[in-house]
Amino acid sequence: MSACGTESYSWPVLLILCISLLLIPFWWYISHHNQYTYNVLYTGWTPIIGAMVISRWVCLFLCLLFNDQLVMKY
Repeated sequence: MSACGTESYSWPVLLILCISLLLIPFWWYISHHNQYTYNVLYTGWTPIIGAMVISRWVCLFLCLLFNDQLVMKY
């Protein structure tokens, strides 16, 4: 038995994840055949990935900054 009885809540998460993964080809097909989303499907990922990279580096920087300040405080 895991902490806080989390094993009883793991099956809904897995079910939602599986359904979401199974629906990816359907949504790709819909967006591929829509004239307004076709270009975004293939060229719109650069800003998203760039924002994720920037967010990760900022998070790492802030974690290092605040961990050092907390250690120095005590």
